[in-house]
Amino acid sequence: MGNSQPTLLDICSFFHPRFEREMGISNRIKELLKEIINNDIDNEAPTQDTEENRTAFDFIFPSDNQIVNKSCEVTIYDEEPQIDKNNDPSLGWQKNEIRFPKLAKIAKKIFKCSRNFNCC
Repeated sequence: MGNSQPTLLDICSFFHPRFEREMGISNRIKELLKEIINNDIDNEAPTQDTEENRTAFDFIFPSDNQIVNKSCEVTIYDEEPQIDKNNDPSLGWQKNEIRFPKLAKIAKKIFKCSRNFNCC
């Protein structure tokens, strides 16, 4: 694909857990998604979960959600094992919505799914 912009099919394939690797998704798509996520984070209002609200226990044993937020969701999602061909991809996103909140937000927009990922 070179330096050209990714197509909608390329981006949708990345969000489809069965095809994320089979379609040979380029690094450009991953970089584009990282940019989108970083821009989204920069534009968000501060959350209630600030350093002063965290306990020593939270610091030593961060939740899975905190770990994903500190790492790049795109990279972690890309390393996930593919789902079985008989499984419903929307159930996979529903299951991982907490682990990948930024990607889930984008996936909802792309697939025009309702809040619980039951596609329209």
